[in-house]
Amino acid sequence: VDVTAGAMAAMVGGSGARARARWLPLRGRGARRVVSRGMSARPKPQSKKVGWAPSFMDPMPSRSKIREYIKGSEGPPRVMSPLPPPKRNANSEFVLRRPQDLPLMLILPGIDGTGYTAAAQFPALSEKFDLRTFLIPVGDRSTVQELVDILVRSIEDELRHSPADRPVYVLGESFGGILALLVADACGPMAVNRVVLVNPATSFPESIWSTDAAISLLTSIPPEAYEFLPFALSPMLGNPLRLIAENKTKRNGNGSATATDAGRNGENRSERGQNGLSSVPDQFLGFGARLLKLLPIIESLRDVLPQETLEWKLSLLNDGAKMAEEVLPTVQQRVLVIAGTQDNLIPSEKEAKRLQKTMQVCSIQMVDGAGHALMQEQNVCVSEIMEEAGFYAPKLLLTSPSKSPKKGTDRLASGSSSAAAARKSQDDPKVLELPTKQELHLVCEDLGIVRMKQLISPVFFSTDAKGQVQPGLDAFPDTARPLVIVANHQTMALDLGFLISGLLEHKGVLARGLAHPTVFTPQNDQATYIKRVFSNFGAVPVTARNMFKLLRNGEIILLFPGGAREALRDRNEEYTLFWPDESEFVRIAAK
Repeated sequence: VDVTAGAMAAMVGGSGARARARWLPLRGRGARRVVSRGMSARPKPQSKKVGWAPSFMDPMPSRSKIREYIKGSEGPPRVMSPLPPPKRNANSEFVLRRPQDLPLMLILPGIDGTGYTAAAQFPALSEKFDLRTFLIPVGDRSTVQELVDILVRSIEDELRHSPADRPVYVLGESFGGILALLVADACGPMAVNRVVLVNPATSFPESIWSTDAAISLLTSIPPEAYEFLPFALSPMLGNPLRLIAENKTKRNGNGSATATDAGRNGENRSERGQNGLSSVPDQFLGFGARLLKLLPIIESLRDVLPQETLEWKLSLLNDGAKMAEEVLPTVQQRVLVIAGTQDNLIPSEKEAKRLQKTMQVCSIQMVDGAGHALMQEQNVCVSEIMEEAGFYAPKLLLTSPSKSPKKGTDRLASGSSSAAAARKSQDDPKVLELPTKQELHLVCEDLGIVRMKQLISPVFFSTDAKGQVQPGLDAFPDTARPLVIVANHQTMALDLGFLISGLLEHKGVLARGLAHPTVFTPQNDQATYIKRVFSNFGAVPVTARNMFKLLRNGEIILLFPGGAREALRDRNEEYTLFWPDESEFVRIAAK
């Protein structure tokens, strides 16, 4: 596959033999990548064009360029690498980017299959990630499972050539959100570390589009009328005014994004000097230019989704949503759901809250006023949303250094091969990725721990090897693994949050709590939230098996032998221990 500079390089092919690629020297503006492939079950296309989208990088996409890309995107589904333009430093010298030093992000497209809707996010995301996109050609008829298999093979190939501590992210938009969940479940939490879902189509069965009447209507529209379908559906994809707006996104206190638009707030601002906005004539000209940019994108939908392709994609949505529903409770990765509150295509806001309750470790970020095409809206920056949610980790850090992979291929054995076994029982604790400091801070704010620290001012002391007590946690033996921290509960167990957060903040270690089994069988929303927090920070049900496995993995565990009785002590029982007569945990640790 020939690739020009700033183009999309094909990385992985379809269901045939693995692709082998090599880079040839630069000639002119770009490089050529030659891919040799064995025999494939798929027929070879008669004329294969370069699979790239000039509109991804051009400031003003044209109708002809988009159509050229769609027609040239033949062949099997494949993973592509968008190459960002070179950057200059302060001396106007070109800076060589080293994307291999960044976390890997695989971006999965919506029902269009082109990945174009995410292109507006590429410049910001490429600053923090080595990007890959997934192209599903218009004429392709791969099943959901076949698409998942292609993506899993692609991730396996990437891991074979990646450093051991390189995080792998999967970002899925709409239908891509379904694929992201299935890929994460198939690969396991060591091969795929974090998942971002943008208006995921897991709610498709709850939308009107999943009904037989709607499917029959969409697929039986006369060809003459189908020409106007994209313009009829465009209000459901998003507010056109927001799609071409120039304003930026501000975050409000409840974790959602709010667009600050001068026109919407009724303010007439005509000078840049006071508020940073351009003059009214410049704003009007900019508005018109962005409107012209939007029109060919909307018009191209009928080329991306001809009627026979739309019918196939709707069946994929139905099948994929059912498959994703089965794996929702078993996905072990950290998941961030970004949902628009004005999605008129599927109930994304409601679905985000459902996913948060259903999945093991899931946080949500609502974008006020955003529609289904959230990633195309000019005032939305997915990279900033991830950063503020604490969802960006430049390196893979695990709870047990001894279990950290030494090379990328070590993560394959802990990935797809063990994913099914890990789903069988909750009584099988695994090594986890450490939460980021921002994730810790947000949870501490939600639980009131930040305010409690300001009110109580807890102080830590540690004892060194010579028995000397000193302030702080410098003498805490965080490198001695495995390690058992045995403690007594204070009233209402308020000490738990202080201990977990203190060790993470000051020593960068996560003490895996052994919690009462009832925590993991919630009966109401509040209990479900507590379970999610406990799971997010590595807690597991207190059993001899769990304790033994955590110690064998070289973990730090936190144990309160007094349990709930000690946390709910009566009057005049201050500093009274309620530990069992036989210290079973000592015998387990000795083994």
